[in-house]
Amino acid sequence: MENIYACGDNSGNILGIKNMNSPQVKPERITVLKGSQIKLIGASHSQLAILSEDNKLYKSRRNTSQPEIDDKSENLVEIKAGFESLYYRYKDNLIIIDNNGRKTKTNYFVNKGKIKKIIDGIFALRVLMENGDLWECTNLTNPQIFSKKSSGVIDVWGGLYAYQYFYKTKTQFFGEGSWIGNGNGEKTLTDFKPEQIIQCAAGYENSWILYSEDNNTSVYATGSSFSGAGNSTNIAFYKKIQELSGIGVEKLWSGCYHLFARTSGGSIYTCGRNSSGECGTGKIGEIKKPVQLKGEFLENIGSVDICVGSFFTVFYPKKNSILTEDLLSFYKSGKLTDFRIKENECHKLFLELRTSKKAQDVKKVLENHKDEEVKDFLNWIYSGISKKNSILKEILEQCGLTEEEIKNHDGIKNVYKDFNTLYQDEDSKDFNIIVKIDDEDEEEEEFEEIPVHKLILAVRSGLFREMFSTLQEEEDSVQDFSNKSIESIECVIRYLYTCKIELTADDDIVLMLEELEDAVEYYQLNPRSDLFNQLKKYQKSMRK
Repeated sequence: MENIYACGDNSGNILGIKNMNSPQVKPERITVLKGSQIKLIGASHSQLAILSEDNKLYKSRRNTSQPEIDDKSENLVEIKAGFESLYYRYKDNLIIIDNNGRKTKTNYFVNKGKIKKIIDGIFALRVLMENGDLWECTNLTNPQIFSKKSSGVIDVWGGLYAYQYFYKTKTQFFGEGSWIGNGNGEKTLTDFKPEQIIQCAAGYENSWILYSEDNNTSVYATGSSFSGAGNSTNIAFYKKIQELSGIGVEKLWSGCYHLFARTSGGSIYTCGRNSSGECGTGKIGEIKKPVQLKGEFLENIGSVDICVGSFFTVFYPKKNSILTEDLLSFYKSGKLTDFRIKENECHKLFLELRTSKKAQDVKKVLENHKDEEVKDFLNWIYSGISKKNSILKEILEQCGLTEEEIKNHDGIKNVYKDFNTLYQDEDSKDFNIIVKIDDEDEEEEEFEEIPVHKLILAVRSGLFREMFSTLQEEEDSVQDFSNKSIESIECVIRYLYTCKIELTADDDIVLMLEELEDAVEYYQLNPRSDLFNQLKKYQKSMRK
C-alpha cells in the first residue's frame, strides 16, 4: 500500500502515521503493509481499518501506539461505520461491531438470505437484504424489520456521523432525520425522481444528493454553511451546487463537516469546515465552495478512491474497472501497435475512437507537447483518466473538440460507450471468426462468419491476443472455432465489447453455461471477469 495518504485529525494517532496529537494538515503517506493493494477500507470517528488484497487487516484507533494487524480476515466482505464503531461483515453474514476494541457480534443474519449492504449510521446498525427487506438492529439478539419502511427498498444511504437516512424504492425517494430539507422527520422528497438518484451522502449538519439530469449529473445540498452551496447560514431546502453540476460527478464521500466529489475523468473536488486539514488542501480553514484538489500526492496515487472519517480522510488508488485493466495492460504490452507519437507506440484505432479525429491530426498536435504530457494523454486514451486534466483539455481543444465533445469522451464510462459504438460498426471490422454450424440434417458442413475488430478481442482476451500476434499479414483474416457453438461464441464476443451478456429466448442457456463454464481459462480473460456469473444470474431470473 505504498500510495495511501491520510490527512486531518490524528489525535491519539488515529491515522497510524505518527504518534502525535496535532492535525495532519498535509496528506502524508501511510507506510504500513507496503506493496499490498486495498481490498476494503472503513473509518469511524476514531478508528481506521484497511483490508489488503492478501487479507491482512490493518486497524488503527485513537490512543494506540502501534496499528494492529490481523492476518486472518479472508472471509471479510464489508466494513462500515457508526460514529465510534466499525461494522465488519463476513461471508457467512456474521457481523462484528468493534467499538474501539470492545467487540460484540450477531449471528442473526446467518442463513437469513443474502445481505446487500450494511448502512453507515449513528442511530443503530441497519442491514439491507437483497430481497429489499431493511432491518434495524438496536438489539443485536433480536433485529427487527424497520417499521417505517416496507419491503422493496432498492438502496439506503446514511453517514458515519449523521442523523439522517435516505431510502429509494422503485416509486419513491424518502428522507428521514434532520438536515434533509425543510426540517426534521420523515418525508418523501418529491423534487427528485427515484430513478435519477445516483447516491446520497450525509454529514452531521448537511446532506447531499447526486442526481442524474440533463445528460449529466448535478449535486444538491442542504444544511449548514459547510454544504458547499456557498451559503453563509443554514439552508432548509436542497440547493444545486453549481461547481459540482454538469462536470460529470460520479461519486460522493462525506465526513462530519466535509465533502469530496470525483468526476468520471478522475478530478477530485472538496469543500467543508476543514478544521483539521481533512479536505487535503494542505491548509486549515473553511472552504465554502468546492475547489479542485491538487497536489503531488494525487499524482502519486493516480486514479483516486477516498475513505472519510469524521474529521480525517484517506486517499488511496482506485481499483480499476476490468475494461481499464485490460486496456492499460494491452497498451503496456506493446502488442499489435500500428502508430507512433514521438517515442510512444500506440494503436490508431483507439486514438481515432476516443477523439473522433484522424490519428495524424492528433499526432500533429502532440508533437508540440512534452513527452510526459503525451504519455498522460495516451494513458487517458486507454483508461479514460488523466493526472493532468488541464493539459488534457488543452490537447483535445487543439485537436478541434468542443467543450461538449470533451465531456462526451472523458472518463471510463465513455470508454465503455466507445466500445459499444464499435460493436455496432460493421464497416470497420477487420477479421472474421469462422464457426461450424452443427446441423445433423445438412449433408454438407456449414459455417458462419462473425466479423470482429482484432484489436478489441486482443485487448480483452489472451487467446485472441496471442492468435493475432502470430498471424501473418498475407494470411486470410479468418479463424476456425468449429468446436464451439455459434451461440456461445457470439455471447463471448458481445461481452468482450460491452462487458455485458445479452441473450434471447431462443438461446439455450443450459448449453451456454456448459460451454462457458471455463470461459475465463479458455479465452484467457481477466481473472475478475464476471461473464459466467452474469449467465448464472440470467438463468436465475428466468426461473422466477
